[in-house]
Amino acid sequence: MMRLFLGKSADLADALAYEMNALDYLRRSLFDQSENSNECLTVTLGDLAENGIQKKHLALSSHENVCAGAVKVALSQLRPLAFSATFKMQDMIVEWILRANNYTEWRFKGKLRKYDQLSATNALVEPEFFGQRPLVSKAFWEIFRFFEPYRGTVTHAGDGTLQISKPGFSTLNLSSEELAAYIQALCIISKTLVGDMVLNPHLDALAENALARLAGYHGVACLRSRYVRQSKLKIIVPPLQLVSEKPLCVNLDWDRLRIMMRETLLMGAHDGEIFFPVTVEVQRNEAISSWQLPLEAVPVGQLALTEGDPRFDPYLTHLTLT
Repeated sequence: MMRLFLGKSADLADALAYEMNALDYLRRSLFDQSENSNECLTVTLGDLAENGIQKKHLALSSHENVCAGAVKVALSQLRPLAFSATFKMQDMIVEWILRANNYTEWRFKGKLRKYDQLSATNALVEPEFFGQRPLVSKAFWEIFRFFEPYRGTVTHAGDGTLQISKPGFSTLNLSSEELAAYIQALCIISKTLVGDMVLNPHLDALAENALARLAGYHGVACLRSRYVRQSKLKIIVPPLQLVSEKPLCVNLDWDRLRIMMRETLLMGAHDGEIFFPVTVEVQRNEAISSWQLPLEAVPVGQLALTEGDPRFDPYLTHLTLT
């Protein structure tokens, strides 16, 4: 019989609040990390070029900061603190999980020994996030095991690499990219565990991708590392493109839209996945109606949307790039 994980998310949220807020600011400002897209492909149905090709517009929004360069230089000096804060966050998650497994001895060797015992006997009860992702769970615990000896002494190298020392161990050189991946993975995991973030295929891919970049530290070889991108698709439907107004009905050639997304966003020809929320906006006089489409559930060919359609909740879909 499967045992339920009884750890309270509110307890973990209180413990992680300070580090999570600080790391969120640092990773946005220093590593340009964001789980949200700042680009949007807009298509107005019926707006065709002279050759009959559908016009499209790809917009990139930016919040330019004239001080951004100086801020990055200053924040770069905080890389050692960022590593320490990330490890502390991971340690608090470890304790939270072990506490739910009736273990309360907090020496680092004891934590890992208890994890090994519970894992070896299939007795470890974990949150649903880890329970459904055994490879991610394994990577999480093995990163903790690898980084634990290095939590003491951190020296900041001038090229963005962290040189982490521990008597009796070889010096660990953690690159800027690896530090960024460690921070991103732990922030996504933490926000999911405390309920601040609802996991979707895009976030799942980002977390797995970040952990895959740290494979040299956790040894889990089956995690996927690939190009992951998020964009938005907005489809504007003028009145002349409506099938009917009462009831409101729109037909979309989704096969054609998929091809358009692929041609527009594949400029660099990456292997990987593009995730995108889709908004369909219908213009009727001064009124605007909109749908948020779960396009993974949409059949190929023509798609009819009608007023009262249940597909109003935002959902991320994706294109697989090969």
